[in-house]
Amino acid sequence: MPHPAPESLILPRPRAVLRLGFAGRRVLQPPEIETLTNALGQVLGHLGHRLAALTPGAPVQAGQEPRVSAFYDDDQRPLLRLITGLCEGADTVAAQVLENLHIAPDRPGPDGAANTCVETELAAVLPFDLLAYRASRARDFLPDFDRQAERCAYILVADGLHAKPDPDTPLAQRRRQRGYRAQSALLLRQADILIAAADPQAEGKAGGTRETVQGAMTFGLPVIFIDTRSGAVRVIEPDADIHAALDEPLPDETDPGPDLATRLADLVSWVMADPQLEPPVQTPGQTPAESPGLHLLHEYFGAKAVPPRRRDGLRRETWRGAVWAWLERRFRRGRAPKKDAELAPYVAYRRRATDLNYHFGGLYRGAFVLNYALAVLAVLLATLSLSLLAVFGGHGAPHWLEPALVGLGLAKLGILYFILRNTNQANDGNWNARAVDYRYLAERLRALYYLPLLGSFQPPAAARPWQAQRAQRQTAVDWLFDALLRSVSPFELTQPVPFPSHDGVGEIRVQLLALDPRPALDLVCEPWLSEQIAYHLRSTHTHEAMDRRAERAVTRINKAVLGFVALDCLILTVVLATPWLEAARLLPEHGLWHGLHGFTPWLLLLAAVLPAAVAALNGVRFQSEAARLGDRSQSLTQVLIGHRQEALALARRMERAAAQPAGDPGAWSLDTLRLGERVAQDCVREVAEWTVLYAKELPEP
Repeated sequence: MPHPAPESLILPRPRAVLRLGFAGRRVLQPPEIETLTNALGQVLGHLGHRLAALTPGAPVQAGQEPRVSAFYDDDQRPLLRLITGLCEGADTVAAQVLENLHIAPDRPGPDGAANTCVETELAAVLPFDLLAYRASRARDFLPDFDRQAERCAYILVADGLHAKPDPDTPLAQRRRQRGYRAQSALLLRQADILIAAADPQAEGKAGGTRETVQGAMTFGLPVIFIDTRSGAVRVIEPDADIHAALDEPLPDETDPGPDLATRLADLVSWVMADPQLEPPVQTPGQTPAESPGLHLLHEYFGAKAVPPRRRDGLRRETWRGAVWAWLERRFRRGRAPKKDAELAPYVAYRRRATDLNYHFGGLYRGAFVLNYALAVLAVLLATLSLSLLAVFGGHGAPHWLEPALVGLGLAKLGILYFILRNTNQANDGNWNARAVDYRYLAERLRALYYLPLLGSFQPPAAARPWQAQRAQRQTAVDWLFDALLRSVSPFELTQPVPFPSHDGVGEIRVQLLALDPRPALDLVCEPWLSEQIAYHLRSTHTHEAMDRRAERAVTRINKAVLGFVALDCLILTVVLATPWLEAARLLPEHGLWHGLHGFTPWLLLLAAVLPAAVAALNGVRFQSEAARLGDRSQSLTQVLIGHRQEALALARRMERAAAQPAGDPGAWSLDTLRLGERVAQDCVREVAEWTVLYAKELPEP
């Protein structure tokens, strides 16, 4: 793919999309259908109105700082997507309620018409091939099935095997259970909130509503639970206990608590517009500062000149970055990893994050390397001035001495000014924090090259490390990632596929994304795992070489310092003892040793500069965290090798099943999905913990 031209580097902002997974009972009585219709209409209405209120251009109180929701695309209306299992009963009720939903703006448009301000979209996740799944549905539901299937923006299909012989067999039961559990897991990977409609007292089945609710809470999704008997609505937080939450009495008139509209609005705000990214507290008289999170979002979407570009659109290395790149090349060891298998909808977003990561990482690392190198040079110039005074000062000093001392002083002053300015630029510009943030974003976006092919459009996040209070906050970056993730529809990965209608008269056309776990597993192994292993092996060897060479240089310099100091002491001893030795006729008069004292100032210069070099090398080792990063890469390499062995073992199991189809349990997409998510989570955790390693500023000179 050609690189974009510089004028096209501004990325489109994400569309405001709220994804609602739906799971519900298949068999409903007429009173339950009416109850569910009313309750679901109320829930979707509240969610849609709050979604509309969070879009750009919504009224904001005077004096309030811009909210994070201002970074949604204001050229597109917000979208409310409902993902169901295309089943009878509650799924059909939900599709009908969505079709009839109309979210009007609070204020009519210029022409006085109250046009809808929120678009709606239906999507589906099926456990089996579409024809096999349709054949398993009730006959009177088939016309509705075809109509809903054609309405769907996309249909994701797992590789489950459906069979229900008479009499039933354990293998057929296992196949259906695996298929429905894969459907449940895949549905949760499309959603931000799960809406569940069921009888809270009913027994659950494999992949059923109750199991899906439990899976959502384990996965970290909030749940809106609708009691199909009474129409009562409960909002259940992810960390709640499902049994306690369903048994808890609803608010009554004596203690109503927040009403349903408020609870649902808070839930949408938490998903779509958290954090608020308020600016830092300012003292009176100061100009209000933009919060780092808002600055990062402005920069990601709008700073065309950051990083600087060449004419072909590629990132241009800054001179600070070139300093670090030169140093790193001297220690680089191992094979360079190959390029990722890019997935088109996410390429531009990840390239942007990667470029910004390299840009600010190069600035930060180049800045501290320069600071330490120039500090050694400043010490050298200062001691050189003292040495020149000691050797050439006094009566009869050469004419060039004073200009040389002035020049050395000015050079030292310029170096100190540069170090101070360099430090302030790095710290005030938050180069380190921005490099960490963009690396975290780039790694999360890397997972989107692979996980969507496994059926996951909700990759696992890495919790912020609790071990270090100075960890850089990732809230703005997590919001940005989630917003980009929601804005890319799985539709972009689908293919239009025709199917015969249920009665054989015509055909239906659907946008289908059929999961094929075997080639997807091959992508997990190669290039994802193999190239990540290569990257971390290279990182391990590079950082180990950097730390080992620096430590070795420190040891040698320390020994040299001891040698120079010892030699200086020996010379001073000989010079001081010379008169007595000559008087005792142990030394001839006017020997060569009379000029040894002239070497003393130069030895003192070395004795002063070399310890400064030791301090600088140790400072680079500390600031670069080479030893710790090498250890971390080595540990992650072992973890990734373990995942590759898991992947190879899973591939062998799939091959054996394919060779013996009579015993194939099907739904291998569930196994590949969970393996891919474990790989993604371990990679993201390693990057997230850079917030502990690199949560530091440049030290003041």
